[in-house]
Amino acid sequence: MNISGWMSEDECITTVLVDDHMFVRKGIRAMVEKSPDIIVVGEAETPQAALEMISEERPCVVVLDLQMPGVTGADLCRRIATVSPESAILVLSAFLNPQLLRSCLASGARGYLLKETEDLDIVSAIKTVAHGGTVFDRRTSTLEQNIHHSGQIFALLSPKELQVLSLLCQGLTNNEIAEELRVSLNTIKAHLKAIMRKLNCRNRIEIVLRARELNLFSE
Repeated sequence: MNISGWMSEDECITTVLVDDHMFVRKGIRAMVEKSPDIIVVGEAETPQAALEMISEERPCVVVLDLQMPGVTGADLCRRIATVSPESAILVLSAFLNPQLLRSCLASGARGYLLKETEDLDIVSAIKTVAHGGTVFDRRTSTLEQNIHHSGQIFALLSPKELQVLSLLCQGLTNNEIAEELRVSLNTIKAHLKAIMRKLNCRNRIEIVLRARELNLFSE
């Protein structure tokens, strides 16, 4: 990966598939491995196995099923973004839910696609998120305004900056955010400075107001 955290066009895209159904994983693997520049480096069927594998492999992209046992999709996104912040998370869901969509994106996901679609182009989606873009299922058109604004924000901010923004909007202090993400206080201050610059905000209050204005972190 380049210094920005996103891939350059000529790099191979390493990918981990996370789904508790073996046949779903095999089907996705068969689709993505038709592309010579995508390499599946692992599969996981449980959240714990996924986190261990992702932490070790540091893949470019994680293709994640939201319905994993014992953990919410948004929480698993947060954990993946923590153990491998450079990995782009592409969510696959059986549900079109605006709150779930927003929650996953705020937790570090770069894309949200519905599984049950005849024209699912998983290869194109993986390439898009690997290179810093965001991907939404076309049936989210009824959420067009929210997605338009959210997509702009999620494209601007890195996964780690999104985590900081989410925790900030929950009312955590800089010290609490640093403890939660297991990084130094100076690192959190640097992330906040970058967020303020990217969102054109002057302080923490304006950041929170901006996030609430766009309804980024609704429950």
